[in-house]
Amino acid sequence: MTGEQVDVQVIVKSLTSNYKRDPSEVAFQYPLPTPAYEVTPREIDPEYVGVQLAFYGKDRRDFVLNMLMSKEFAKRLNLMVGDKLTLKLIKEVNKSEFRLPK
Repeated sequence: MTGEQVDVQVIVKSLTSNYKRDPSEVAFQYPLPTPAYEVTPREIDPEYVGVQLAFYGKDRRDFVLNMLMSKEFAKRLNLMVGDKLTLKLIKEVNKSEFRLPK
C-alpha cells in the first residue's frame, strides 16, 4: 500500500432488497429479444441488501455509489436511510508493478 488515503463523507440514500440471480443470466442483451416475453417473479435473496450512498460536494457536484452488501454487515452497522458514513479509500500498489528507480 502507498498509504495514500481519502475519507469521503456519504449519506445512505436507500436500502433495497436484492433478487436471486440465475448464474446464466446476463444484465444486458443486445439486440433486445422480440417479441416481448413474460418474466416470472424472482425470489428475493435474504442474504444481501442493495445500498445507495450519496456524496454531496461543496461545489454542488455529487455522486452516487450503489453497492451490494451482505445483510450481516448492514445489521452490524444498523444501517438506516439518512445515516452518515465515512468511506476510507486507500490506494494499493501491486508489488509486481512497483519498481524502484535505478
